[in-house]
Amino acid sequence: MEPYMIRSSCKGGGGGLGPICWTWRAKSSLLFLTAMVLSMMFLMGWEAAPLSILLFGIPARAEDSIPAAAVAVSSSRAADAATTSQLAATAGGPVSCDYSSGKWVPADDAAAAPRPLYSGKECSQRWSWLTPEWSCELNNRPDLSYEQFRWQPSNYAQGCDLTPFHAHTFLERLRNKVLAFVGDSLARQQYQSLMCMITAGGKDDQINMMVEDVGPDYGFQRANETRRAAGVANHFKATNTTIIFYWSVTLCHEETLQIELTKTQRKTLTLSSATAGSVALHLDQPAHFLRDYFTKFDVLVLNSGHHWNNGKKQVNKWQFYVNGHPVTPTDDLQVISNAYKFAMNATVRWVSERIDNTTNHKQVFYRTISPRHFRNGDWNTGGTCDSISFEADKNVTVPQQGVIVRDLVAENAVVGTNVQLLNITFLSQLRGEAHISKYGRSNHATQDCLHWCLPGIPDTWNEILFTHISDKYQDLANYNFIDLDSSRS
Repeated sequence: MEPYMIRSSCKGGGGGLGPICWTWRAKSSLLFLTAMVLSMMFLMGWEAAPLSILLFGIPARAEDSIPAAAVAVSSSRAADAATTSQLAATAGGPVSCDYSSGKWVPADDAAAAPRPLYSGKECSQRWSWLTPEWSCELNNRPDLSYEQFRWQPSNYAQGCDLTPFHAHTFLERLRNKVLAFVGDSLARQQYQSLMCMITAGGKDDQINMMVEDVGPDYGFQRANETRRAAGVANHFKATNTTIIFYWSVTLCHEETLQIELTKTQRKTLTLSSATAGSVALHLDQPAHFLRDYFTKFDVLVLNSGHHWNNGKKQVNKWQFYVNGHPVTPTDDLQVISNAYKFAMNATVRWVSERIDNTTNHKQVFYRTISPRHFRNGDWNTGGTCDSISFEADKNVTVPQQGVIVRDLVAENAVVGTNVQLLNITFLSQLRGEAHISKYGRSNHATQDCLHWCLPGIPDTWNEILFTHISDKYQDLANYNFIDLDSSRS
């Protein structure tokens, strides 16, 4: 029996009309069943459920069906994803917007915001939002063409283009809210990028004059002997919006170990380098900053990755702890990759359990890893990236064979949680020419192929973040709303 056929008598028409009659009967039955399902949805309050899920089993979000295999996305998978979005739209459900898939296009069309979004030189010199070594223009990079591209998602024509960034709109969407970036130096870059975007690189005096430092409210006080505080917090008075960066390269709780000294050691102060100043890295506990201030955050962006290696473990003298006890030497968690996965899973679960689902209040993102582009060596062995140019032949919606463009640790950590994936790995992988390279520090012998020139790629990360925030708070759609004069009273 053919699938979905319903047995019944079908008179007349000859043998050739039999299948036609059966097919008509099947379609009638399917239409009847569809009507019944829609009626049930209405009666039971399921009108918001995507019809594509009920009828076709199509997930409403791309992150609902993340594969576990560590493979690059194939062209067939990309085609399947596009078909899925089209089916969802045809069936009446929402289009699943995957902003991580797309291509870089010249930002020369009238609809796009002019590039760059701000001046790195102005943002660094005028208001000091931007670290000088990250402004490649300030450091005399001659070719700034890397600033003239924008990211176009694959299904932009189906309503999945990035929301144009407007500083006033961004602040209004986050009125009476707190946005925090917690992570490593790439999180610091994303934070500084956003501050430059909001203040137009320091040129918008009205907005700049409204900003006040509220670091002490979050425990940020720079000691005299330290190079910088653990974090920074800026408050925009007009909308009561606070934007924070906190430095935590592992997202885990760190605790300096107290060493019990023998009488001889107290006299001679001789401690082995492996013991002195060791730090307990609690893989199953989030950073104390997250524990202390999580309830204050409305939007939280987490990231980690680049510091999870044996070199950093040795330099920082980390001792892995779980359940308050040191990990035994033979435990699998002594393998740095296993510790990394375990810690990220634990942190994401801890955060997810504390998201208030009843009010749908918080938005938490785990940003995927930002790729490095060192060639002919690494950061400490003469690796370079200043000769990389924009590779148009690789500017495609589907990754090239063998190119690693996914952060499986992040993808797997968010599965089954309330934490969203902010997936920036593939789109950043395509832009190796946009790194700082030799236009950062004065010592050009060491190139920076990890961090990005600003303005640059992290601006796009923030455009994607802004799009997600706009989707979340889409009822606040007013533009040019800020009463700048009353904010000064």
